Amino acid sequence: MTPRPVRIELRGFRGWTEGAFELDRDLTVIVGPNGCGKSSAVNALEWCLFGRDAELKASGIDERADWEVAHLDERGVAGDVEVRLALETGEGTARLVRRRPAGAKPRDEDDFSVELPDESVLRGVEAVQWMGAAGLPEWGTWRRALCQHQETARARLTASGDRSTLLASLLGLETHESAREVLEGCKPGALVKEIDEEVGALERDLLARLARPAEEQEECERGLAALDLERERLRPTLALELARGLLERARALGAELGFAPELPDCESEHELPRVADWVARWPERAREAARVDARLRRASGLRAKLDAADQAVGPAEERWRQARDRAAGEVRARGDVATQERLLSEARKARDEAEAALRRDDAARALVRDAREVLRHAHDPEACPVCAARAPGLAARLEAELAAGGEQRHAALEDDCGERGARVEELERGLRATRELVQAEADARASLDRAHGALSEFLPAGHAASGRDPLAAARAELERLERDVRDLERGRRVLDDALRAHHADAERLRAVQRWREAVLRAERSADPTSSPAWRELQAALDAAAAFAADLEALGGMAREAQERASEEREREVNERLGDHYGRITGDEGAAGVRVRGKRTPKGLTFDLEDARGKRVLATLNQAALNSVSLALLLAQAEERARAGRAAFVVLDEPGQSLDDEHQAGLARAIEHLAAICPVIVATPPGALAERLVEGREPSRRVLKLAPRDPGEPRRGARIESREER
Repeated sequence: MTPRPVRIELRGFRGWTEGAFELDRDLTVIVGPNGCGKSSAVNALEWCLFGRDAELKASGIDERADWEVAHLDERGVAGDVEVRLALETGEGTARLVRRRPAGAKPRDEDDFSVELPDESVLRGVEAVQWMGAAGLPEWGTWRRALCQHQETARARLTASGDRSTLLASLLGLETHESAREVLEGCKPGALVKEIDEEVGALERDLLARLARPAEEQEECERGLAALDLERERLRPTLALELARGLLERARALGAELGFAPELPDCESEHELPRVADWVARWPERAREAARVDARLRRASGLRAKLDAADQAVGPAEERWRQARDRAAGEVRARGDVATQERLLSEARKARDEAEAALRRDDAARALVRDAREVLRHAHDPEACPVCAARAPGLAARLEAELAAGGEQRHAALEDDCGERGARVEELERGLRATRELVQAEADARASLDRAHGALSEFLPAGHAASGRDPLAAARAELERLERDVRDLERGRRVLDDALRAHHADAERLRAVQRWREAVLRAERSADPTSSPAWRELQAALDAAAAFAADLEALGGMAREAQERASEEREREVNERLGDHYGRITGDEGAAGVRVRGKRTPKGLTFDLEDARGKRVLATLNQAALNSVSLALLLAQAEERARAGRAAFVVLDEPGQSLDDEHQAGLARAIEHLAAICPVIVATPPGALAERLVEGREPSRRVLKLAPRDPGEPRRGARIESREER
């Protein structure tokens, strides 16, 4: 059973936000005014099958240059697109699913899959292979034989190349046409000419190659002259002499730099390849063996570090001496820390005693003042306010105690206390200063010791045990390192000079070897015609010439086979084409149009003629052109269906430019074809829609689309009603 559509579901495709409708009847009619989503509905089926092949310029339809697949919302933003097409097959219902996410780039692949009746899913290449195995058409066949696009109704006939291909397809001659085009595309005559040109080029190249050794020899001799090796000095043993010279200089360099190089033998020319390998590797090996750069880096680094350590000792020693002298002066002036601590302790004790005497005097004076106040308010000033004993002259004595003599004594105690406190503060400041200077001297000494320690790290082992001054030892070590750096720098210059000379000699050796090889090639005689390769070339040329002759013969046979097949098929196809044309035009008894093949020097072409043998397209109006185009499409679809190939026809507004009578005839032709294969028609209200809606046979489904809401232009298409017959 060939696949046939039974249902389609679409979301976010062109004019539709979402929708679904059945296609399981022989005839599906989609009716609606312009702009309500009819074309989008049938285009969705096409897009699901062919994806980007049906879009933009890839479609071959000029009007689709600015095609937008995705539906645009009220903000003008495109969203995700998905179309699901259910096909009834012999094994059950398969579903083709094509998805495209929002924001997909033009080069991004769609997500395309085939859901099989057994619930397995095919993707990518496997999905495409399943479509081919199921007999579904490719895009070119679909456009030519199964789908009437309202954009291409006229172009199907007015472009002669497309028209001839379409008519050849109608006659079932695609295979013959393809075989003939392939065979004639080989162009045997051009192939023979190309072979002759290639042979001529080979001969010229051969002569050039025969002359090349002598030219190479002269070129090598010019190169050697630039390397101070004139032609009169060239001899067969020169390469061996140069190689031995290279080895001797390498041996001398090793002796001067203190290493023993590994050198190859060089007794004969047979050993030159190994010498050449050594020559290429010698610079790297010499540097590794001499280790001049590494030793120089180490000696320079050690010298820099030792010099920095030596430079750090002097300032550290000067800082220590200054700190020591300041501390010693402070000790001479104030005494050592222990002495100052003893004096401070004694001063603090005297200050504490003075403060205690002052506190006692303050307490006694406060008591006397309190007693005086009490006596002032007592009935008997001669009586003690505490024990009531008689104390003659008590008030006078209290006044005397608070008189000037008591004040003077109290002031003297305060002065003594202040003096003793000031002495304590003075001693505390002095002790702090002394301690700071002593600590500074200790820190400077520690810094000096660290500088001496850092210096000792770079001195030879055992210098400390010898009792030698570290600074003197450091100066001696610096002098030794200076000598080592100078020697290593001289060694590096020697190595660099030797390697530069080695490079120049190696270049001479390679140039001499190239010259020697060129001399040997120039001395050898060449006879290419005696080689097996030459004989193989001649055999290949003969085979190519025979193949070209066979291709030319096969091309002629293909043209003859195409002509015979065309003659056999023209009568049957013309009868079917005439039937469809007659139904559309209402003149079913007339001869109408017919396909006629014409042989030209380039092959067989096809055109449409009337009963008199005249080309019909030159005199047809637009309605007649559309009628012929539709008749060709319907005839091709019928041919495919009767041949058992997948055939379901999609017609997008096929009634354009047809009057009511022709639209009624087109309805008859569509109903006739729908009885053979499924047909889907999208059309606006009119004579064609009325005729298709009213019919009973074959079975049909009518989907009426709602007019677009002018208040909501982005709402999307929708189905208003469904009818089944």
